[in-house]
Amino acid sequence: MQSKIKEKKQPIFTKADKKRRKVIIPNLYPEFSVINQTIGKKLGYNLVIVPAANEEAVELGKKYVHNDICFPAQLNTGELLLALKNSTEDRDKLAVALSKKCNACRALQYFVLVRKALDESGFEDIPIATNGTDLEDVHPGFKLGIRYNIYALQAMLYLDALYDMRQRIIPYELKKGETEEVFKDYLTKGMKAFEKGLSPMLNVLKEAVVAFNKIPHDRNVKKPVVGIVGEILVNYHPTANYNLVNYLLENGMEPWLPPILDFFRQEVVNMEEAAKHKFNTYPLVDRISSYLLGILFNYYIRKVEKIRKDFIYFSPKPDIRELSHNVEGIMEQAFNSGEGWLLPGEIIAMIKKGVKSFVIVQPFGCLPNHISGR
Repeated sequence: MQSKIKEKKQPIFTKADKKRRKVIIPNLYPEFSVINQTIGKKLGYNLVIVPAANEEAVELGKKYVHNDICFPAQLNTGELLLALKNSTEDRDKLAVALSKKCNACRALQYFVLVRKALDESGFEDIPIATNGTDLEDVHPGFKLGIRYNIYALQAMLYLDALYDMRQRIIPYELKKGETEEVFKDYLTKGMKAFEKGLSPMLNVLKEAVVAFNKIPHDRNVKKPVVGIVGEILVNYHPTANYNLVNYLLENGMEPWLPPILDFFRQEVVNMEEAAKHKFNTYPLVDRISSYLLGILFNYYIRKVEKIRKDFIYFSPKPDIRELSHNVEGIMEQAFNSGEGWLLPGEIIAMIKKGVKSFVIVQPFGCLPNHISGR
């Protein structure tokens, strides 16, 4: 006799939950969470930032996510579990949210992994929302849409501009900690201004350029530049990469991280390639989408570049197609699993700027990144 398998009902993030629940978000990297919290506020969501994973969070992630899955999944799951464990809020006022990207990657399955971890750790009543397509209608009250994408583009450009100035000055600062202080100060000011709109945030960016230019520093002795590239979370998350940036700084080097926006901007090329190779049913739609998305990116990039030009060590942001052309003869541009063509594209872009040393970071099981990096 066949046994019937009972389907367990998932908790739903309803439309009423938008105002009622605090939504805990894990880290891509801490500053990225800050901009996401601001965007959430603009869209009417109360997003809660959690600290970058400590040892307890890492152990929780390992306990409830099996070792065969990638480290970013373990890390983010651990951050969420620890935040729920330590929360003093009523549980019916809490939810968690995850990013859904990279359809050819295990990152697409984080929802299932986190659901399993929540259920097994006693948080089976906590709903999960994502920024992806909600095929099972488990978060009808969490719809980000085009407004989120535009706000995220604007905020990431601001964050990338701040981070670039930080990484150019910090290895040479005369007063230790001053650059980081300016960086954090203008991240806070910028996001406060962004609540009112793009123009106020851009005005703060102008002030930030002046502030970074004024930081006393000495570049008479140039330090060796080390490029850091790899899987996006391990690249930027300080726990995931064992504080690699600080390690390089403390050992007399100048670490360079690529702009985080490029990870999302690569979609312009990916859709173009999908149209060229007819990967989807309607290649013309991919071609038009790529064209329009490119226009949108470039419109906001020009606004920020105009301000960044006043930074003393300004280096123009390369066009995303320029990055993809870097890999011609090395890798097919249609290869976009993991970071795909973007990873060698960023390496070659840095080589063109004189970088000779690289640290390529990726999770143990992320085979596409291992192939791209090598």
